Amino acid sequence: MEIMIAETNEVRDLELAGMRYLLHSFVNEWVYANIEGCYIDDYEEEINEIHALISAKDVEGLLKCSLDSFGQTLSFVEPLTLTLDALEAAGYEVEESQASRSIYAINDKGEEVRISDHKRPPYYDGLYTHEYAHEIIVKDNAVYSNRLIAAGLSNLEADKKYILG
Repeated sequence: MEIMIAETNEVRDLELAGMRYLLHSFVNEWVYANIEGCYIDDYEEEINEIHALISAKDVEGLLKCSLDSFGQTLSFVEPLTLTLDALEAAGYEVEESQASRSIYAINDKGEEVRISDHKRPPYYDGLYTHEYAHEIIVKDNAVYSNRLIAAGLSNLEADKKYILG
């Protein structure tokens, strides 16, 4: 039972209490960042409804909800395909980092491709840096298939958007 926050491409599994907590926190942070204090009471019913739907693990209900405030929108969508799943379905050897949000795949030429939301830090006070034949650093958790294809992962369909994780 996964839901994705449309504005951030963040996927949350509503079956996991920790993920529900993060989603409740995100909603609260969004409200206080985007709705002026004197107007928060005007949105109280909608805010409470979203929190109730999160607690009830109601994906269908969340897909119908949104908050609009001064040009900012908080909404939920069905998750896009995860990059890891797309690469595995295309037949690539893929490994997911246990320490960070990074994926390592072997491309058509046998080269390692690193896909992550950050550069890998140097080892031993900068004496060793990590080098990859292809490294894709993504923003907003979105990975575009055309970048993956350019890195030698040609079994993927062009013009697709995936989620890092």
